[in-house]
Amino acid sequence: MSRRPRDRDDRRLRVRALAAAGAVTGLVVWYGYSLLVDQRIPLRRGRDVSFADDPVLFGWLTTLLIAVPLISLMGVIAWVAVTRGRENAGLNRRLSRPLDKAVRTSYEAVVTPPRPLIIAVDGPAASGKGTVAARLADHYGLPFLDTGLLYRAVGLAVLDAGASPDDAAIAEAAARRIDLSALTDVERLTGRGAGEAASRVASHAAVRAVLFDVQRAFAAQAGGAVLDGRDIGTVIAPDAPAKLFVTATPEVRARRRWTQLTARGEVIAYDDMLADILRRDARDAGRGSAPMVQAPDAVLLDTSEMDIDAAFDAARRIVETARARQG
Repeated sequence: MSRRPRDRDDRRLRVRALAAAGAVTGLVVWYGYSLLVDQRIPLRRGRDVSFADDPVLFGWLTTLLIAVPLISLMGVIAWVAVTRGRENAGLNRRLSRPLDKAVRTSYEAVVTPPRPLIIAVDGPAASGKGTVAARLADHYGLPFLDTGLLYRAVGLAVLDAGASPDDAAIAEAAARRIDLSALTDVERLTGRGAGEAASRVASHAAVRAVLFDVQRAFAAQAGGAVLDGRDIGTVIAPDAPAKLFVTATPEVRARRRWTQLTARGEVIAYDDMLADILRRDARDAGRGSAPMVQAPDAVLLDTSEMDIDAAFDAARRIVETARARQG
């Protein structure tokens, strides 16, 4: 408010300067035109200079009489433009900010590629994470990797060689020979013996280091990916926008795994299955290299009282929330 009187005074000064410069220019133009018509410039003491007497002097005098006022007028116009520009600079900047932001946002929307959707699903054995992750991958059209199969394949390779899964050197060598395309014997890979061997070879830091590269390369695909395991959200893909930690009570998980195995003809008592589950939980959570732990930004999903459809729907809503947050 305090600057308005000064602004009005500046505008009045500019108007007066322009009017005076215009008047002087008009008189000079009129006088110059008269000189050109009469071909004569009156000087002091009754002397005149005509074009015929001295054309060079006549030309110089005529040029000065016309050019000097015109130059002055141009200077006044330039001064007015500069002063108005200074006044309007702040306003122009304020007005241009929304437009600049809109243009920048539109440019980023067109030029910036969408961030890949990486879904990290962690949790203990038989929590339902594998089934949930597979359905999420199918729902979003993303490649899926059950990282547990990698460790199961390593464990089976060690057993097939007649060695112990507790032998770190043999387990590391087996891990280096693992090929994702070879994980086809799902029934054998999901058997009880493979699960126990997987938990034991996964405790070796060298084995995990070898398989880390395989898993990270899978997660780094351009369009995104879904991975399930025990350290996806904490080690393999810590920057994944969607993280879930799927769990259930040990008793529920033991019942699920017992039902799965007995349906395939394996003979095992429920109590033994529960003991296996508890033993694997302790080993996976207590290992020194990449232990099973819920990531700080992972959403906990307890499936103890859910069937697979309810668990998938809850997982899908968690992912949708993460996608909205990702933008």
